[in-house]
Amino acid sequence: PATTIAMQHDPARRPHVSRSPINGSRMLSFDGKDDFLVLDELAPQIRRASALTIFFVGRPAAEQKQYVLTMHAARNEDDVVRVGFDTGGRLLMSDRSPNYYRSDAQVGLGELAVYSMIANGTSLVLYRNSIRQIAATLSTGVELGRVERVTIGQDWDPAGPSDYFSGQLAALLIFDRVLSDEERSQVESYLTTNYAIGR
Repeated sequence: PATTIAMQHDPARRPHVSRSPINGSRMLSFDGKDDFLVLDELAPQIRRASALTIFFVGRPAAEQKQYVLTMHAARNEDDVVRVGFDTGGRLLMSDRSPNYYRSDAQVGLGELAVYSMIANGTSLVLYRNSIRQIAATLSTGVELGRVERVTIGQDWDPAGPSDYFSGQLAALLIFDRVLSDEERSQVESYLTTNYAIGR
C-alpha cells in the first residue's frame, strides 16, 4: 500500500479541513464553487492496472451535478471514469461522455456514507453502504491505460474545471484490482465503524 499526496497549488481553491460532529474525525470540505485536488502522480499506477476498486466516505451538501473522483486521458474532455452525484440527488457514474449511469434511488443530503466502486473491464458497479446502486455493462470497456489526470472534487471540460463537489470527503482508497466480496465487505465495515456511519 502507498499514500499519495493530493495537490492544489492555489490556496483559494483548496478544500478546508473540518471535523465530524459525530466522532471528531477529520474531513475535507469542498465548497462546490472552485475547490478541488489533483492526484496526477497516481496516474501511472492506474494505467498499469487492469481493474480498480475505489472506496470513498462522503457527504453531499447540494443537489447538483458534481463529481467526487474523475480520471481523464490527456485531453480534458476525454473521460475515462467518473463518479459523483447528479441533479436530483442520484448517484452518477460514467466511463466516457455521453455514457452516464444513474441510481434509481436518491441520496439523502447531509448523510455521510461509504461508497464502493468497481471498474472492471466492461463493467462499472457502485455500492452505497454495502447496497448495490448501479451495475452497468459497458460497450467499450474502462480504458484505464489512457489515464493521465486524476482529480478529487471536480470534472474537466474543454474550457477547464467544472461540476465541483459540494460536501465533505472523509476518506478515499483506491485498489489496483477487483477486491473479492469478502475483502470489499471488510473495507466497508472498517470505514463504517471508523467514521461512525449511521450513528
